Amino acid sequence: MNELFERWVAAGMQKSYARHGTSVHVQGPHRYLYTHPTGDAFRMKPDIVIGLSNGPDPIVVDTKWKLLDTSSTYAGVAQADAYQMYAYMDRYNASKVILLYPHHPGYDRPIGKQAEYRHSVYTERTLEVWTVDVEAGSVGEWLF
Repeated sequence: MNELFERWVAAGMQKSYARHGTSVHVQGPHRYLYTHPTGDAFRMKPDIVIGLSNGPDPIVVDTKWKLLDTSSTYAGVAQADAYQMYAYMDRYNASKVILLYPHHPGYDRPIGKQAEYRHSVYTERTLEVWTVDVEAGSVGEWLF
């Protein structure tokens, strides 16, 4: 289901942002977390990258087919996912990275941005947590 959710989000974003000439890359562009004398190591493959060559800093979006839960720490966002998004922020020089989850009836907050965490050193860089309504049938330009 995660792959289907990712494809649905990516298709909606490509359609929406293309009208403004903003590129939306799916499963790339590839970068590497480290370099090594024998070559680059640990290839990175973000779900979605909005922008890159034509405008402001890119936005990296990672889709998660998981349910958020307001009763748990950080609404259930996994620490490993936060670390992954930090790596994307660093290697893609992204001003914003987003974890995107499906909204569900049991989640007692409105659809949209759920949380924003600022980097302690680069305070203009943020990790945002969003939910999107899968039943609505489309993903709009809600990230800009």
